[in-house]
Amino acid sequence: MKKAKITVFSLLVIVILITAYFVFIKTDFYIPKPKRIVNEKGLTASIVKEVAKMGTTKDTLFLIVYNPSLICGSQIYPRSRFSEKMDAFEYGVKSQYYFDQEKSFPAVYHDNGMTIVTGRSSTGPEGCGCFRSAVVNFEHEKMSEKQVYEVQYKAMGKDKVEIAITNFNTNEELQVMDFVLNANHWDLK
Repeated sequence: MKKAKITVFSLLVIVILITAYFVFIKTDFYIPKPKRIVNEKGLTASIVKEVAKMGTTKDTLFLIVYNPSLICGSQIYPRSRFSEKMDAFEYGVKSQYYFDQEKSFPAVYHDNGMTIVTGRSSTGPEGCGCFRSAVVNFEHEKMSEKQVYEVQYKAMGKDKVEIAITNFNTNEELQVMDFVLNANHWDLK
């Protein structure tokens, strides 16, 4: 009788563990769904406007607005499925708001004779650091010859977004900016 109870209990534990595995690894229902921030285009226009102040007239700046952080040359993420799920859960709890960085930024922005081209960093066939945009693409070797900045998103809330602008070539943080939502318009704090 005691042996039968232990067997039933063991089977029950195994069934619970298998069910938990499939629920955790195969589904996303427990991951909080973030909400889009208000006026994404206004936020991105404000970010680009502030970045434009960092250059001089007649400059062309390249702004990386999205960096998927892949391992160079491998095209695979350096994480296990479990790590991805844990990161997604942690991100969902900490960051309840988001915006589509690639689609919200204008491809090209002109301001007082200055041109800002927005794009993404991606892994190319030869290595890391390729710049890809709707208007221009260049490889890692050309990155050091150009003024390339990257937007790093530090915190995102319902009515406040904190970003850092870094020099992509030196990885030096140049400026931290807080944008606050005022009457459906994003202003630098």
